[in-house]
Amino acid sequence: MNQTQISVVVPAHNSEKYLEKCLKAILLSDYNNYELIVVSDASNDNTVEIAKKYADKVIELKKCHNRLQVRMIGFQACRGELIVNIDSDVEIKSDTLTKISTYFRNNYQIGAMTGILTKESDADNFFSSYKNLYMNFKFLKLPPKIKFLYGSIFVLTRSALAVALQKLSESTIQTATDESELSQILITAGIEMGLTAP
Repeated sequence: MNQTQISVVVPAHNSEKYLEKCLKAILLSDYNNYELIVVSDASNDNTVEIAKKYADKVIELKKCHNRLQVRMIGFQACRGELIVNIDSDVEIKSDTLTKISTYFRNNYQIGAMTGILTKESDADNFFSSYKNLYMNFKFLKLPPKIKFLYGSIFVLTRSALAVALQKLSESTIQTATDESELSQILITAGIEMGLTAP
């Protein structure tokens, strides 16, 4: 069976402390048919240098943008049928992309999906550890179909992205602070969103 092409987008702003771990984890994926794009949001540390060692494409933005703008710039550079947003401080498991591909193959009616964070965190601070534990606990109580996208890891199909690009105005993108605007557009357009644990 042919693998669906996946585009992985990693938005990054001054992410030198954790970006390498994020990108190495993606490269250890057991899924072969993917491209890796890093969008540097006007970083002034070693983010770009690290990204160039691992990514297929690095987009360097010269001035800071909001999170939705950075993500949409990366999404528009994608070739894949599935577009995966992974925040630069997230480390996926080796089978995460395979699970994502399988999920969409088995749930063809779903246009977008949010992943559940694991309980564990490699971060050496209380807040990160608590956040993972709390988000895992809360998400596991949700139904399999949801009405939001969670920034750390979410996926759009190519067709859902096309709807979002058609509906999102430039002014909306510029004033949005996170993926909640994107979620609302997909809901209004009747695109179903799912929840799974990659």
